[in-house]
Amino acid sequence: MRPASAALLAVLLCLVPGYAGADSPKTAAAPPDPFERWKTSFVRRWGRREVPRSFIQARLAGVTFDPRVPEIDRNQITASTTQDYPEFPKQWLASDPDRVARGKEILAQNRELIDRVEKKYRV
Repeated sequence: MRPASAALLAVLLCLVPGYAGADSPKTAAAPPDPFERWKTSFVRRWGRREVPRSFIQARLAGVTFDPRVPEIDRNQITASTTQDYPEFPKQWLASDPDRVARGKEILAQNRELIDRVEKKYRV
């Protein structure tokens, strides 16, 4: 599993409220819209990776499509055709020399939580 995929899964699974109940993807009727089809596909895909389908379904229950998400996603630096991605972090860090020190401080303050998340979600 790629680290970025695992991180995305961890975020999705942590942010969504509990499960209200749903049919398994094998018995459910075809989802009515593209986002529901994506959710069903996501459950099926991650269900093959030793993540219980019921757990994934519980985290996605009630999640609805937000049109701002694809728009924001397209603005990420890695999708840019004009920005040199390998150079961008260097410039970003150089613009605020204290940024790395603050990041290390926050990391130290949250080490226990981060260790638990890494252990639980294997990221």
